Amino acid sequence: MSKRNKTGHIGEPKTAWRRIMDRSGLSELIFNDLRRTLGSWQARGGASLVMIGKSLTHNTPEATAIYARLDMDPVRQSMGSVASAMFESGGVKATAQVIAMPTAPKKANQALKRGASKA
Repeated sequence: MSKRNKTGHIGEPKTAWRRIMDRSGLSELIFNDLRRTLGSWQARGGASLVMIGKSLTHNTPEATAIYARLDMDPVRQSMGSVASAMFESGGVKATAQVIAMPTAPKKANQALKRGASKA
């Protein structure tokens, strides 16, 4: 049984983690994989680096900076908005609404990858 701290949470997860790994049949997964997955999902969900760092109990912003590269959508959106405003302001062109392109079904993507690997 894993030891619990004063609040009732598992204080040292090594024993619990070992038990989970044994029962699941997984052998290559390490505890920090879950932490990295959490941080990655938070970044993709739009969480700030400060929030991600707090969630992962990082001591420095540098430790959290790796997650900044995972969500470039806000950067692209900001750049697109500013570029449109600049063009419109300069009379170069009217603003355009950017729409998302539909994604191909998974089977079509797999077929394209197979075709590319044969070339």
